[in-house]
Amino acid sequence: RRVHGGDRFNMRSLCLVLCVLFASSDAFAPLPMQAHSFDDLDMLRQLLVKGVSWFKIDVDLASLDSCSRFSTWQGDNETCITVGSDNVCCLALRGDVSGLPNLPNPFNTTEDLLRLLRHPQNQFIFRDESRKVFFALDFVHIVKWSVDKRESAFFIDFLFLLNQTIVENQLNVQVVLDYFVHDWFAAVDKKCSQTPVSCSENELRMTRLPFISEGGARFPSVDPFHRYRILDLGWQDVNKVCKAGFPPAAAEYPYLWWEPSTQEEMLTTLSSLLQCPSIPETHRSLENGSLIVTNQEPEMFEVYSSSLLKRGLNEVLLASSSKPRMSVLGSKLFLYHMPSPAAHTLSIYTFNTSLLPLQLQLEQTVAMDVPSAVASEAAVSLSCLSNTCAVGWSDGTLFTYQISPELALRGASQRILSLPLSQGMNLVTVSGSCSSTVCAHLFVATSADCPLELAVKASWSGQLLVKRCIVESSDSVVDSATVSVAYDNGSSLWRGLLLWSTRIDDATVGSVPVIRGAVIELTSDLTDIAVKASEGVSSYLDFGSEPHVQVVAHNDQLFVLEVHTDGMCQCGMIINNGDMYKCDLDFSEDSKPLRSVPYLLNYNWGGFDRFVDRIQSGERVGSCDAHIMHGKFDNGAHPSIAMVTSGSDILALEVHDASFDPSDFTVNICGAPTARTGVVADSWTLVHPDVLNKL
Repeated sequence: RRVHGGDRFNMRSLCLVLCVLFASSDAFAPLPMQAHSFDDLDMLRQLLVKGVSWFKIDVDLASLDSCSRFSTWQGDNETCITVGSDNVCCLALRGDVSGLPNLPNPFNTTEDLLRLLRHPQNQFIFRDESRKVFFALDFVHIVKWSVDKRESAFFIDFLFLLNQTIVENQLNVQVVLDYFVHDWFAAVDKKCSQTPVSCSENELRMTRLPFISEGGARFPSVDPFHRYRILDLGWQDVNKVCKAGFPPAAAEYPYLWWEPSTQEEMLTTLSSLLQCPSIPETHRSLENGSLIVTNQEPEMFEVYSSSLLKRGLNEVLLASSSKPRMSVLGSKLFLYHMPSPAAHTLSIYTFNTSLLPLQLQLEQTVAMDVPSAVASEAAVSLSCLSNTCAVGWSDGTLFTYQISPELALRGASQRILSLPLSQGMNLVTVSGSCSSTVCAHLFVATSADCPLELAVKASWSGQLLVKRCIVESSDSVVDSATVSVAYDNGSSLWRGLLLWSTRIDDATVGSVPVIRGAVIELTSDLTDIAVKASEGVSSYLDFGSEPHVQVVAHNDQLFVLEVHTDGMCQCGMIINNGDMYKCDLDFSEDSKPLRSVPYLLNYNWGGFDRFVDRIQSGERVGSCDAHIMHGKFDNGAHPSIAMVTSGSDILALEVHDASFDPSDFTVNICGAPTARTGVVADSWTLVHPDVLNKL
């Protein structure tokens, strides 16, 4: 299938994204990372929004069949050339472990990259003097050719066009030539610096390009044009380089360390850098002295490296507990968990939102006296409102605790029956939200007659106001569900999402968990429910299971923060510079197992109306979405999430059960955490709502 520019490369959306990103660059400091081989430009869009400024992009020749079927190339066949037995026609953004020049999946080209840079609506974006974007170009096979051979004309023409675009539009973009081009370009420089000049006119033009180069672990002995500015080394060599003494490097550019992929590798690299006495003073700071070159997304890098980056969070709260459920009020985290079989505990952690990174301190723990009927089962839900916390079990048992003005638990628990449950009906989750005048208390239950039913009360123990069957098909099996609403002042309605996980059958990988959703609206007095579900029964919002959603109000606008496990792996070792089209894991059979990787944690974050659009249209979200931020960040089960505000920063705060071994995909590709058990808390920086509004 042919991928057209309007389908997979929304230039106008990208312009708006980048405009706001650079106009709001003070909102968060960029992470010390280079995004390695994120060659699908829709994924690159999200990385720019998330704060990444350094990119490594792969470039190589692709065949006529590949260019015409899978890219936006619309050239004339007469412009193609023959290399060996291949008729090649365009420069593909694909890496050294792909099937180049014959590609089986959609890809972007250098023409797409040039259009991104020179589009009239984008020019001022890259002119922002406060932040420079670096594109390191890896020409996979250019070392095989002389600069004057016809085979290299594609590369040479692109470099000149790239420089012309940057100069004519006065863009604050720096091109870096990857160290794989080191020997090839160094030879050209050496020839053209001799007296008399012994190089061709074409080679001489090449030396005048204002591009800097990476030198690998060393700079060439001859550098007449002062091109070599960046050292690019393997992360395993940090200690060896430290012992031997760091080679001299340009003070204004960081060292690059490739390619730590797991948490252990990231922490080992950063820790070794911090402890190395021979590293130059100009490069001692992690903020600007070194960059981690990684195939993982920035959320995962921030979480996994948080202890050394002094931002984010990745902390074991309870080493021997499980089945966590979390609810956040102000600067207090309420946590239900099971420290041992038949033991149930409710704990409060406090944190200071004015101090980053977040630090959670245990403040209070209450042992719950649970009836024998549910003593062996974990609670299915926890929800805390202004003065009450409620813990619910599947049989409808609900324990409520009063909360003091200081947000401490007090008084004895009250056991109530949450719903007049009919025989065979089980409680799935509870949730609550308050406006200035009333609180909405939501209950979601399932039964054979109604796979998913929503009921509403004005208090946990109050009278039932309204209930409605949301999923009526008896063919639907609900594995888990989550619901959240917030009062929308603009519409004078309670608006929210009800998400649930179920499974679909796939001919390639078998049963796959997916997340479906419905948009719900409640009248201000909580007496009527309107439901807007997806149009097609087969449509779903995302891959994964155990979703937990929070609809939150920020400056009178609604936003959605969602987390789930068994999520997608759209980037990682091997796959980044391979054939895979990461923006559609359905496209090829080989990529389908990465749609749902056991225990891989994903999140989604965006404007409420954007989620409404996706649910009603049946369009899936992912890391290539133009409006909803998506990413993987850790490994575990039973996740819960909340949004936390700290000054101008907006953070995600999440807890999960880490007592599950990562899959082979996670270990080898998707980014495995260090081994641990119990309850883990994670936090990372979210894209600011002001930016989301402009996407």
